[in-house]
Amino acid sequence: MDFASKPTIYQSPSNSLLPKGASHEGMVRFSLIREPAWNKLLYQYSQPVLFHEVKGQEEDFLTSLYFPLFSPSVKELFLGPEGEVKIIKA
Repeated sequence: MDFASKPTIYQSPSNSLLPKGASHEGMVRFSLIREPAWNKLLYQYSQPVLFHEVKGQEEDFLTSLYFPLFSPSVKELFLGPEGEVKIIKA
């Protein structure tokens, strides 16, 4: 499978082997981060990183480095179990 070179969020039906909290309403959303600084940080962590936004909670750390998935130009694709691909947001 070739993944997009631009920031893209993929959505797919979840598997029962995923840890609790990784899926929402039977779906899992994931992305591959290619921006060099974020890619290096996540690679050094060497574990999948789960993100769950909690409104009103203080941040653990702040950075001026822009996170690529917060861009308004982020695409979203659905990847189905039978190989189908649907554009959610172009």
